[in-house]
Amino acid sequence: MVLYKDKLLENLNETRRILNGNYGFSMFDKGVLSLCSGEGNRRPHPSSIARGLSAILDIKKSALDNYKFMQKNEEFENSIIQRHDYKSKNNYSLLISEGVTRIFESFIFSSSEENDIILLASCCYHPLPNICNNLKRNIILVEGRFENNYLIDYYDLEKALIEIKNKFNNIKVRSLIIFNPSYFGTEFSEDMLHQIISFCEENNIILLEDSIFFETNFNLNKNSLRAIDLAEDRVDIINASGVSKAQNLSNVRIGWAYGSSKIIDKMKDFLTSTNPTIFWTSIEIALGALTANINYLNQCNTENKERMLLISNIINELNKKFGFEALSIVGKPIAGHSILIKVNDVFNKSGVKNEMFNFSKMLLNKYKTAVSPGDSHGVPNTNTFRICYSSVGSEYTYNESIEYEKKSLKLIYENIYINNFDMDSIFNEIENWLIPIPLKGWSSGRDLISDALNNGIYKYLNEIIHEK
Repeated sequence: MVLYKDKLLENLNETRRILNGNYGFSMFDKGVLSLCSGEGNRRPHPSSIARGLSAILDIKKSALDNYKFMQKNEEFENSIIQRHDYKSKNNYSLLISEGVTRIFESFIFSSSEENDIILLASCCYHPLPNICNNLKRNIILVEGRFENNYLIDYYDLEKALIEIKNKFNNIKVRSLIIFNPSYFGTEFSEDMLHQIISFCEENNIILLEDSIFFETNFNLNKNSLRAIDLAEDRVDIINASGVSKAQNLSNVRIGWAYGSSKIIDKMKDFLTSTNPTIFWTSIEIALGALTANINYLNQCNTENKERMLLISNIINELNKKFGFEALSIVGKPIAGHSILIKVNDVFNKSGVKNEMFNFSKMLLNKYKTAVSPGDSHGVPNTNTFRICYSSVGSEYTYNESIEYEKKSLKLIYENIYINNFDMDSIFNEIENWLIPIPLKGWSSGRDLISDALNNGIYKYLNEIIHEK
């Protein structure tokens, strides 16, 4: 099945109205426990803060009065290629931008024309319908099936294309956007990725693969297989990622795209014309994250895995209380910061068009617990909601990092103005620091998650069940 632009926008806007407080409490109000925020789970590594401060103070390499127009940070670009294991190809190139949202915007503009069709896979980034609407593109959701954990394959794409061609005679389907790993922590199999590549090859469709959760795998020795690893030269493909999730730098707004040069070049032209420069300090902060001791990233991913297992265990206990499987996690999450939960056999179907918008609204207003309906993430009419667990309680992790931050700032201040001083030696020292696990902070976050499930979600669902 497919869902057209107007319905996608309606789902997005209704979710925003609920979470912004149009019907009562908002997800940002004091006393509200938000399970909608998609940031990381702790303070960034001190190497990010050290590089950022150094960049602000360094009048030679990154003076604040210099546009740094069209200038490359080669160390940062090399770090991206190395960390994300991008294959070097003559017809591939790299683009740096102010976050992955800008990557989406530039890709949609550069890969299509007004009124063209952009295909959007389920389990997606929620603002995309709005971006396409602003650029006057037709975005159409390709729905995945439950048996595939709502991830799409060739069958879903082919079925959608037939329906689209029957509805639109002269409008071209230009590109497809997928999310791997998905926004619910699930990943495509190798076979599914080959099917998607084949579909794009057969129909001359450009593929954008969002891999923002690439470095969040719960298996510390494994990253998810990506379409860009398999595509060879069969299709024009772009892989996008950034530092907002795995590196805990959501507010820094640095992302990148790697892939087909003829698409990347058009994207660069668009980005340069709409914002001629990127804040060099942000790039340095991101560089500090990518060069930090890998132990820091492993700690974060291990904690996220523990939180996912915690939620799974609590759901099992709640189902025992309900006396049936009222809640279930969709798929087997292997990465990421959030999961999709399905509500089974709870709602009275009579006369209600969509249960999850009302569920989210009432849960927020009665129990001050905020969740987003699956409908806003490309999983419509499935009685699902998303829980973002990673960032819950992240504000309690700061104390474990502050002493290391003070130490790093002292090193920067003492040496930044010394002529010809080799700052790289300081950066190398800070990057190798082993930062203690924020045990108290993460424990507080887990307690909040438990409270949201046991005292918010359970109580409201139990109320609904006993009203039936």
